[in-house]
Amino acid sequence: MKVSLMAQVFSFKVGSLMKRISQWGLQYDNSLPAEAVQTADFILFMDMLFDSLNGNAKQAPVSKPFKGGVSTDSGHKKWWEESVKVIKSMRFWNSKKGIYVKVPSTKNLVKTIEGFLYLRTRLLTRVKYFLPRALNQEHRFVILKCYIMLI
Repeated sequence: MKVSLMAQVFSFKVGSLMKRISQWGLQYDNSLPAEAVQTADFILFMDMLFDSLNGNAKQAPVSKPFKGGVSTDSGHKKWWEESVKVIKSMRFWNSKKGIYVKVPSTKNLVKTIEGFLYLRTRLLTRVKYFLPRALNQEHRFVILKCYIMLI
């Protein structure tokens, strides 16, 4: 899946609209069932998580508190710790096997978040804030990884 498409699907607009429509209780052929609230909550969770890992401004907009830089009082640490617990508890239905399974992408996402928690601890002793989006560029991450190994 392309990142741009994923960002559109797992967005605040899609999640909030899906949640609102599913709570209307309309009985039409094309209406959303009440269970769609769970899918909407998942979409909103992923949107907040992506925001926290891609913050690109010193100050976050009021409507998107995790879109800003990571600082000691930004709330990122608590959110990431809670997110790790949620992601570790995720299971996905494998229709071929008829069981719930864990998928490698969730394990890798947990590693990414734990990496950001580590970076937060190390970087905030030296700087007031950092922008997570700057660390998500592949070439920059390789440079940073090499630098951290030298420390």
